[in-house]
Order: sequence, then structure tokens, then C-alpha cells
Amino acid sequence: HVGDSPPGAAPRLGSRRIAVRRAAPGRAGGCLFARACAFHSVRAFASFVRSAMSFITEFVRNVIERNMEDPREREARAAERLERIGKDCERLKEQWEQPTKVDSFWKSARTTAKHAFASQSMLRNMPGRQESIDS
Repeated sequence: HVGDSPPGAAPRLGSRRIAVRRAAPGRAGGCLFARACAFHSVRAFASFVRSAMSFITEFVRNVIERNMEDPREREARAAERLERIGKDCERLKEQWEQPTKVDSFWKSARTTAKHAFASQSMLRNMPGRQESIDS
């Protein structure tokens, strides 16, 4: 195991020796594995991992907060959208109140001719035709 190596010697993992690059005195450096191998106890390594994780989580939290939208702006946009939809609904209801056909539409020659043709007894008795309301 890593702790089996004599102090100052490169740590052993199983039967292989691992070359560990040590940072110059007074300088932080080297790979993460090399720094992990230099710890004297599991507790010191766990403390290092916690501090590294806290840095990572703090960094991720800051990135997320920077990219999040302001809740007040989001609420203002939602209120504006609801007002716009309400105005559109009122306009649509006003349009529904308007007639779809002019007053003289049902009295026009074309409409009365269509109605007269469709009400012929020959057409009314064809298979598949519905019975008229007035019969």
C-alpha cells in the first residue's frame, strides 16, 4: 500500500514503484495523484478532497447564478404576456359578436335556388340522405 513506503521514498502500489514528481519547496504543483500520495494519513487526504470539492461546488454555483435570469424580470415578462393575451381575447370576443353574413344573404337568389334544389323530393329520398328537420 501507499503507506508502506519508507519516508522520502517513492510510494509503492502493490509490487510496482510509482514515480512521483515532487514540487519544488515552497511551490504548489505536481499532479493530483502525486499530491495525494504525499499525504501522511487518510484524514489529511480526505480534508484535501473536501477542500477541492468545495472549490468545485462553489465555482459551479457561481456559474449557475451568473447564467440564471432575474426572477423579477421573469415575473414582469409573465405579467406582460398575460395582459397581451387578455387584450387578444377581448378583441376576439368582439369579433364573435359581429355577424358572419350580411342581412340579405339568406334571401339572395343563389341561396334560395340551392335550398329549392336540395329540397326536391327526388334528392330527399336518395339513400344516405338525412331526413329534413321540417318533415
